[in-house]
Amino acid sequence: MSGTDEAFGFHVRRLRLERGWSYRDLSARCGAAYSLLWRAEHGTGVTLRHAVAIAGALEVPLPLLLDPVSCMTCTGSPPPGFICQDCGVYGPLKWNPDLGPEIQDQQRREEDR
Repeated sequence: MSGTDEAFGFHVRRLRLERGWSYRDLSARCGAAYSLLWRAEHGTGVTLRHAVAIAGALEVPLPLLLDPVSCMTCTGSPPPGFICQDCGVYGPLKWNPDLGPEIQDQQRREEDR
């Protein structure tokens, strides 16, 4: 299993779930078997032909699916207001006047980075 295989699988799974698709939905759109999609998402690799078909079904360029992932948990961009427990990256902070002054100061410091 290579880093590229893992990145490909991570991005395919993320995009499939963002669209609310099951394996069967993606399978119907790209013509690949359910088992192949499962293996692809788990980093065991796929042929170039299948990778192109999957990218086409997801309507993204193939290079996007091959981009390395800095953190397999948050992809380097956790949701707003969250901190990734694996890599420590802060998500974009939203100003919330209901938070205490310590949290507001932390938010200001993070926004100034």
